[in-house]
Amino acid sequence: MLNSGMDIKDFEDREKRKGMIITDEAGSAENMANLFLMEIMQESVGDFNKATEKAFVNMSPSSIVPILQTEEIGAIRNYLKELISEWEKLPAGETMNLLYNIKNQ
Repeated sequence: MLNSGMDIKDFEDREKRKGMIITDEAGSAENMANLFLMEIMQESVGDFNKATEKAFVNMSPSSIVPILQTEEIGAIRNYLKELISEWEKLPAGETMNLLYNIKNQ
């Protein structure tokens, strides 16, 4: 979405968000991100893959549900905790850059 010209600030604007066309891939990523954030804010969802499947079926019954290995789930949880810790240390008005590599599978 960002590659096609959308500005990251568009997500902060309710009216712009309403008009967004969300791809299946973007919806899937958002869904999984929300599950990981729910765990940080509340408590573990238990079997992450089962929770993901349930959320995806509710969102879009025809979606392909990604299945993560236990090690992948643990690595994501740990990295998210690190990122949130770094974010909370930032002074007001400062920003954080997130660099990542995409592996082709």
